[in-house]
Amino acid sequence: NDGLEPHWMTLNSYTEPTLDGCCVKYFKWNYNACMNDTIVGSGDWYVNYEDKKCVQDCASATSPPGCTYFGGLASPTETLYK
Repeated sequence: NDGLEPHWMTLNSYTEPTLDGCCVKYFKWNYNACMNDTIVGSGDWYVNYEDKKCVQDCASATSPPGCTYFGGLASPTETLYK
């Protein structure tokens, strides 16, 4: 409750004493974006069933370093493999 939250959040009682508390309680599905964290991905592997191939969990082809088989960020429902 720093007074910087959008008006709709106050109207709908989306307020907590800390940003972390708010993100955990109301935006757990998108916690990193809520916290304004830079997301690079894990670099781990997941299956892209649409393209029928294994790809890496990466924000871009260079982030994290070594992301040779860029597949975009894995969704929370994806199973990641080392």
